[in-house]
Amino acid sequence: MFTDSKNKEKYNPDIIICVGIVVFLMTMLLSAMLSPSKLEINDNAIDYSDSWTGETGSLIDLNDLRGRDHFTVHRRVEGEDVATRALCFKSKDIRFTMQLDGETVYEFRPEFSRILGKSYGYYVHVIELPNIETAANVSIEIDNIYRKGFPCIKDFELMDSEAYMLNMMRRQLPTSLIYAVIFIAAFVVMFFGLLGKKLGIYRNEIVSAGAYLMICVLSVICNFDLFKLSAGNPMAFNFVQHYALMVMPYPLITYVTYAIKQNGSKVPLFVGVACAINVIICTVSTFIGKYDYMELNVINQAVLVATHIIILYYIVYVSAARRLRHAADIIPVVGFLFYIVCSAVAAINYKNGLTYTPTEEAYTVGFSIFAATVIGHEISTIARISNKGIYAEVMEELAYQDNLTNLSNRQAYDRDTKKLEETAEDKDYTLIMLDMNYLKRINDGIGHAEGDRYLKTLGIIIENTFAEPYARCYRIGGDEFFIIEEGLPEDEANKARIREFLDRVDRFNSENSAFKPGRTPLSVAYGYKAYNPAKDNINAAIKEADDNMYECKTIMKQKSC
Repeated sequence: MFTDSKNKEKYNPDIIICVGIVVFLMTMLLSAMLSPSKLEINDNAIDYSDSWTGETGSLIDLNDLRGRDHFTVHRRVEGEDVATRALCFKSKDIRFTMQLDGETVYEFRPEFSRILGKSYGYYVHVIELPNIETAANVSIEIDNIYRKGFPCIKDFELMDSEAYMLNMMRRQLPTSLIYAVIFIAAFVVMFFGLLGKKLGIYRNEIVSAGAYLMICVLSVICNFDLFKLSAGNPMAFNFVQHYALMVMPYPLITYVTYAIKQNGSKVPLFVGVACAINVIICTVSTFIGKYDYMELNVINQAVLVATHIIILYYIVYVSAARRLRHAADIIPVVGFLFYIVCSAVAAINYKNGLTYTPTEEAYTVGFSIFAATVIGHEISTIARISNKGIYAEVMEELAYQDNLTNLSNRQAYDRDTKKLEETAEDKDYTLIMLDMNYLKRINDGIGHAEGDRYLKTLGIIIENTFAEPYARCYRIGGDEFFIIEEGLPEDEANKARIREFLDRVDRFNSENSAFKPGRTPLSVAYGYKAYNPAKDNINAAIKEADDNMYECKTIMKQKSC
């Protein structure tokens, strides 16, 4: 049911209840995951981040290993501390070998790739040490991957390995769930944007919005410890992250330009060229071993910042021109501005060493709100256009439907017969022409309302007997009907349907109390002709069927059809 804005369609209460149940359960689930844990885990963690010394005996800060290429750090461990615990920590962009009293107990030296690069970011290590009776010396032989990078070892603790992994899962699972929901929703938006009918100029906006959000999610989840632990090569995640950052500006600027109706702008082209140049420079430089993706990350940041500045200019421009008139258009803009502020806060925290990555809590909050506004806006756009498309389809269908009998009308008959002839396929059809007898007598004697009732009755009988998938039925004139049926007239199925049609007419005349003795019964003359688009002329076949119908009509008037 389509209504105007003054008479909007109300949602069925059953739908509201179903949606309410889902929202309630999802809210409870998120609340349970994000609330502080009441379960106490006795991990007996011991901080092992200090008291590490170099070859000369000087203290080494594991949080900052810059300025050294190859070196070794040492620390004494007590046997009672190691008994039920493991060495747990995160390393960043180093390769190392751990020894206990000169014996190698753990080695982390991932193979470099000319394509993937050398950086792997942060990586979690859980090292079970053998039993120690009293005390032992732990030494870590470290090789820095980058001379100018920021290599380090973070959160060095001696604790229960299961408790360490469980705590890590608890910290990252809620955020992982948020990003998973955003990714799925963005994929759905992009999917419907690609396949949705009649989206027109909105298609580019919808697809680019979904693509941008999906790329953002991919760039973030590559930092998650749980994902990196599942990888055979941790550098692959950093590779995906860097490539996502390199191409991210293009779908973002594309989305914004189409969202603010700047469809003819050349800015997306320029940004796309900049992204392509960035990809080529970083890929070639990494492949030949000159610089790595991590070392060239400043180019990514420059292109991304420039893109954001252009978008801010666009926002000021459309605001000054008063093009943002509806709340549905303003909300994504507010979400984007909030996202920019949160991203800046996250970047500052990362620069000051308050977070491991620039995608911690502040960024997650800002991006989640921005993603929600974008996804909500695009889903609303898809729904609005789909409703218009459905309305247009219904109107088109009604344009080809006879109002009185609900069969296809003359326009549909002209369209379908033309299409059938143009197919020129080698397939047999039966063309049936029908004409209701005595319509003029009924209209003149009883009234046009009664004549219409006869026509409706005949339309129902034709539809119930010949309707799809068997045939296509039309009312092509006042009392004329036409049927295109698959197969030859002599096919048993087609012959059976003709008999069924005549039986339905006779049954109606005998059962319907409105047709009393002396009243004109429902009477139909018919004629048919076989037709093959590859061999026959359709106009000639229709004329022959029409001639056969008139021959039948003549016989019926003589009471012998």
